[in-house]
Amino acid sequence: MPQASMRMAWELGPGPGSARFTWEVEDATIQIGTTYLADGLASMLHMAADLSLGASASLAVLVREPGGHRIFCSGATDMVFVQVVAFEDLGSPETWWKDADLKWYGRVPVADVVVSVRAMAGDVLQRHGADGYCKLWGMPFPMAEYESLTLLFLSTGLRSGSARCMRVRRRGPVQYMSSSTHACPP
Repeated sequence: MPQASMRMAWELGPGPGSARFTWEVEDATIQIGTTYLADGLASMLHMAADLSLGASASLAVLVREPGGHRIFCSGATDMVFVQVVAFEDLGSPETWWKDADLKWYGRVPVADVVVSVRAMAGDVLQRHGADGYCKLWGMPFPMAEYESLTLLFLSTGLRSGSARCMRVRRRGPVQYMSSSTHACPP
């Protein structure tokens, strides 16, 4: 598989139910700690699927109670404007922006975002397996989201650096089976 011009990694740990998301883009390295309070990996997969289907905007949420990060994507065509913003308290909408901290912003190729997110999730699945992920993370691997993005990836022949992913007219939002409704195996 071709390499994206950026690299994303999802490392489980150091403790149970925690992970570190790392994004190397341009000449920056963004590191975000997150926890199982929300399914951050699934959120990243949803964002990538939205963009690959031609959405002009999407976002991912990585929670670390009480705060967290949001990755905002907007103005997507072949390129997308991305902002990574840290929030002190995601539980209080009235104060979200009070102490918000812009960690990174820039325009990047949509195809590179999609390729990188898919590769990151595939790497996690390969290293830990679905059961190992569930034991370390505390909720199931977002298999439905990963498989949906993989089908989009294969159906579009998407490669890093390629032009727009896929422009489709569709009715209503993309539907995913929520992996968080399933319990981890004993």
